Amino acid sequence: MSLAQTTSGTQTATIGTTHTLATPTAGKTYVLFIDLTNMTATDVLDVFLQAKVLSTSTLRNVYSLTIAGVQSDPNFMSIPIPAVNGVQFQIKQTAGTGRSYDWSVVSLD
Repeated sequence: MSLAQTTSGTQTATIGTTHTLATPTAGKTYVLFIDLTNMTATDVLDVFLQAKVLSTSTLRNVYSLTIAGVQSDPNFMSIPIPAVNGVQFQIKQTAGTGRSYDWSVVSLD
């Protein structure tokens, strides 16, 4: 097993807009990291992890969560998502003031 950062960036959220962070297609296991340091008490962020069943399938949610307020542990790490046919990582800030989120996607294999 060798870790590798596949992609990274900073996303400035627009309230109510879904932002796609990355859509890796290689058959690997991926983990999404997001730095939530900038969140304040009124901020709410939805995180979506999507995958395809077949290469011809549509991306569908396999895991999602809502993160609200100031984070005592601001370095978010998703569950590992095995992807034979492709995955997608998205965020959507639904409340507060649009924040900038540093993020990266790491492959575990």
